[in-house]
Amino acid sequence: MEPLAHSAFRLELDPGVAHSMRLRSDRQAYRGVPACGVSANHNDATAIHVLATRFPIIRRMVGEQSFRVMAQRFIMCEPPRFPIALSYSESFPSFLRSQTHLTSMQYVSDIAELEVARYKAQHAADARPIDAKRSLAWQAEHADSVCVVLHPSAHLVASRFPIVTICQNNRNINGNFAFQRWQPEAALVTRPFREVEIRLLPPGGHTFIGALARGQTVARAARTAMDATSEFDPGKSLTILAEANAVIGFYQAV
Repeated sequence: MEPLAHSAFRLELDPGVAHSMRLRSDRQAYRGVPACGVSANHNDATAIHVLATRFPIIRRMVGEQSFRVMAQRFIMCEPPRFPIALSYSESFPSFLRSQTHLTSMQYVSDIAELEVARYKAQHAADARPIDAKRSLAWQAEHADSVCVVLHPSAHLVASRFPIVTICQNNRNINGNFAFQRWQPEAALVTRPFREVEIRLLPPGGHTFIGALARGQTVARAARTAMDATSEFDPGKSLTILAEANAVIGFYQAV
């Protein structure tokens, strides 16, 4: 798999990150990693394959060799039970953050968080979403008294880095994706039907949908988002929820 560095968006990892992730056969290279090491056996190979399958974007970004090093370290720190559970690797993003405080590793970790959300959405329970037009109309009409039930696959990921843009660029085969600004982004991840969908949320969207998920009414969730940012537009976030088929039901607030 070709490293992302050769695509239109050139992702430059900090040299310190590249050094910390470099594969070396000498075990002395791993003395600085507490309670971790490197081993190679059939179980490790299976676990590495699982991680590579669940984090294809990270694997492409850092390269095959560097990914294997971090995967081996993670496996040594958190050995999986066999058969490997669906929840295994959910702590991989936090593990990556623990390896270094360099900015490059921090956005790699956030993208890994997005990949975890995508994997969890893929394996979430099925549920029939409400028709988008009906969903939008109902929420607008009963904003003060209605709460929404989100699809089981719905997950939110926020980052101070453009994780959605990087993810989209990675999936752009022709390599012509335009990367305009390095800015914070938040994502809504859903799988209302067969395919997992990742949507970029507008300002305040992450706060708004998060409040809905906690049981706030549409109106109260909107106020919560407005308190967080003056740029929040409730219409935009409601439209994204409807287009994502992320709502499966409503109920009256107590």
